[in-house]
Amino acid sequence: MNNAFPMGAPPDIDTTFTWKGNGQCGNWKSYCRLRIFRPHPEQTVVIVSAIKGDTGTSITNSAPKLAELVCQQYGIAPATLMWIEQYPYYRGTPEFAAEFSQVILTWQENRVLHHTWQTIGRQEIEQCVLFPL
Repeated sequence: MNNAFPMGAPPDIDTTFTWKGNGQCGNWKSYCRLRIFRPHPEQTVVIVSAIKGDTGTSITNSAPKLAELVCQQYGIAPATLMWIEQYPYYRGTPEFAAEFSQVILTWQENRVLHHTWQTIGRQEIEQCVLFPL
């Protein structure tokens, strides 16, 4: 971790989040690790991480629905949200080599209208949340 920034607090929320994912065969329980950081009053950083062994809908395929649910359940204003996906297990990489993506969400009120992904590095996220991942 880069020590060029002051150390912040651990996540406000660090839990397993459950939602009904979608698929061709219907809906099923899906799980992810959910961490919510509030490093500044005007910014909320949400990191959703794939959980090894989860057979539900992936965090990537559920990104819009998952973001809407998390914002609603935890009272997050979409305008303050930075949404990050982490895949620590799925690609056979150890946790320290996890892959991160920032999902850029375009909102209309409380609904996601459009979303795109871009790669983001661990150090950049740590600088946003002021805490080591």
